[in-house]
Amino acid sequence: MSLQIQKNLWKKNFYGWLLRKKYKHNWITLKAFVDNTNFYRRIPKQFFKNPKDLKAMSFYSDSPISIDMCAFTTKRKCLRGVRANTSSAKLIKINYSEFKSAHDKFKLDYNNLIVFNKSISHTPIKKSDHPDNIYSNYAHCEVNLNVITSSSKETAKLKRQYSKIIIEILKTNHPYILD
Repeated sequence: MSLQIQKNLWKKNFYGWLLRKKYKHNWITLKAFVDNTNFYRRIPKQFFKNPKDLKAMSFYSDSPISIDMCAFTTKRKCLRGVRANTSSAKLIKINYSEFKSAHDKFKLDYNNLIVFNKSISHTPIKKSDHPDNIYSNYAHCEVNLNVITSSSKETAKLKRQYSKIIIEILKTNHPYILD
């Protein structure tokens, strides 16, 4: 994908809309994101201290963290999830530059123990590929934390710390919890 097409893909005009429709229709996997690319993260209610405050563990996971690109989904579809989980959840909105800021802060604090190359990857989910899913999700992306440590206990500790850093960045930048 050329750099010019990549830039046009995110524009909020007819040409950008048309490019996004073409990509979604053909299930073209995106290779890169611009700094202002926005993502939704569906957070179950147990990850909230109160209605407007997230627990630090909301970005902690042993597997890749699931997020959805806002340009290819709606709030309703994102809240629904691919398995139609009916538990109440809220959406938070985060952009690519905030993920990069969290990675940079983490690298400074922990001596480059995390690798940022390709940490967010576009991984569309087709219903036909996963029998337990009842919906397809072209907007699906994954945040992969490539932490280099000698023990799984240390890796878990670092992933918890990374989750705390993301929450700190979200709190300082904008109202991140969507109603």
